[in-house]
Amino acid sequence: MVEDYSDLRGLIGEILGEAGYQVLLAEGDLRALEVARMHRHKIRVLITDIRMARMACPELGRRLEIEHPGLRIIFMSGDPYPGLGSVPGASRPNLR
Repeated sequence: MVEDYSDLRGLIGEILGEAGYQVLLAEGDLRALEVARMHRHKIRVLITDIRMARMACPELGRRLEIEHPGLRIIFMSGDPYPGLGSVPGASRPNLR
């Protein structure tokens, strides 16, 4: 789960953990790549903020999918309407 706001990252991690999921937390896109490299098991789902500081979120998903084929991606945003057209590589068909 990738989110730059620590309170939100912690809350979502806690909710998913209590629901029985093993959750890896990262405060940004580069840290998410590091955490994924250190994790020995397959990562099945990436939950990420649609607006990342260093790379567009579709790029983070593409990089992680190389090591974790079949990775499912959930984009989220705290913006009322994040304007997908302004995020390079993001469009409605990419949201599965």
